[in-house]
Amino acid sequence: MAINQRDLARLALLRAIGADFDAGLELTDDWTRAVAAPPALPAALDAARRQRPELSLLNERLRLANLNIEAARAERLPTVGAQAQGTESGNRVRDIEWSRTVAAVVNVPLFTGRRIEAHVAAAQAQRDQILIQQNDTQRQVEQEVRRALLVYESARSRRGWPPRSRWTTPRPLSPRRATRASTRWPTRPRRASIWRGPPARSAI
Repeated sequence: MAINQRDLARLALLRAIGADFDAGLELTDDWTRAVAAPPALPAALDAARRQRPELSLLNERLRLANLNIEAARAERLPTVGAQAQGTESGNRVRDIEWSRTVAAVVNVPLFTGRRIEAHVAAAQAQRDQILIQQNDTQRQVEQEVRRALLVYESARSRRGWPPRSRWTTPRPLSPRRATRASTRWPTRPRRASIWRGPPARSAI
């Protein structure tokens, strides 16, 4: 049972640090020295939220979703463009003349079939989904941090206890105490009770 728990803890640690599950793991602290007190809960939660890669990824996805919403809303604004075109024309090669055209173009979205509203709604739905995932991941990280602190404090408190073999193995009785115990509680043979039936009634 203890070996199984150790292997499960090893796999959980390798997953948390992002290492390969087949990698060797060697702990540098054998708990022979004084164990420091665990960090405070707010400091541990702040460090976990800053260092966990899944939270960093969700923050980047949330920033991208907000940019998509702004870009979808900006489609309602008019756009300005410039065009430049140059051509050569003539009846003969020696009569070719060079002509050029420069123009400015302004596009105003008037009738888009509610395409812009659909883009905005899709971007907002994606942002809401990311917010739900972010909230759930933060709660999961907080649960893991609280559980780790409880396990650490429990192991730290058990460090000063005597080994299990000292208080589970019964102490043998001395010959004097064994003799006294045998004389104080003698064993008596039990009588076997025999049921003889109901008493006979006399006939009058």
